[in-house]
Amino acid sequence: MDIASEQVHHLCRLARLELAPEERDRLGADLTRILATMRALGETAAEGIDAPEALGLRDLRADDPAGGIGAERALREAPDHDGGWFRVPRVVALTLRDGRG
Repeated sequence: MDIASEQVHHLCRLARLELAPEERDRLGADLTRILATMRALGETAAEGIDAPEALGLRDLRADDPAGGIGAERALREAPDHDGGWFRVPRVVALTLRDGRG
């Protein structure tokens, strides 16, 4: 399945990326190869294979949740907060379609 240039252009718009035409072509080719690899992996019979061992990973830690610091302490140690909320600088300015905002 090849990724059409329209699809790459749409993805770039969604991700707010401004790429030159040759960069979009290269991205489309890369995405096509990635999808082909994922499809091939999906068709591979994997019954009875222990993935960590097959990848050479032997001693993995248990995936157990650990305690956190709690909301009160997190807010107390935050550089800026407003009541029960963290206050952070605006990093993205959204513009409404009619130009307001």
